[in-house]
Amino acid sequence: MRTTVYRFDFSLAAADADGVAEDQTLSAGGVQSVTFDGALVVGGIAVFDAQRRVIVTSVGNDSSITFTVTGADESGRPISETIDGANAGVASTTLDFLSVSSVVASGDTANDISVGTSSVGATLPKVLNLADSFMPVGIGCTVDGTIDYTVQHTYDNPFDSSANLEWFDNADIAAETDDEETAYTTPVTAIRVLINSGDGSVRTRIVQGSPAAY
Repeated sequence: MRTTVYRFDFSLAAADADGVAEDQTLSAGGVQSVTFDGALVVGGIAVFDAQRRVIVTSVGNDSSITFTVTGADESGRPISETIDGANAGVASTTLDFLSVSSVVASGDTANDISVGTSSVGATLPKVLNLADSFMPVGIGCTVDGTIDYTVQHTYDNPFDSSANLEWFDNADIAAETDDEETAYTTPVTAIRVLINSGDGSVRTRIVQGSPAAY
């Protein structure tokens, strides 16, 4: 009898909006790098407590430029994402970074910017057994402390390192704050847990049977 079993805890430290780069104005003209001088920077690289979203906060209107964030995820896989600057607001990546090695702006900023982390982040994909006929997957989540979390799934190939996977919220565990459980009875390729806010933790168990078990 074979099963696919995952058991993992996930939590995020408090957001640090300037943990990568403190307030600075880029005015050299053309493409230019953000100076890393935040509290999360070690040896020129920003390293986080867990993989999570990176934000660029703009004091002025930076909607005409982009910021390219480059780093790595929890598995050590190099990742990069280009995001549009915000107009006196916050721009966020959709990818989750464990470390950031550079942030490059496509042009001058209107005023100060800072770079850091938000309170949002997701785990690495937990890949299901794709070799056999799909069998039901049970999921149980236990909360400790204050947290808002969502279980998500994808139908994309989780082994395609060149693709940004498209994620869908689980209908039963979306924006939850307490213990929850559910099951998948139709095929998905991978599952992850997304923290939307909070400084608590969520323990998740994922169990998938195989045809040999039935």
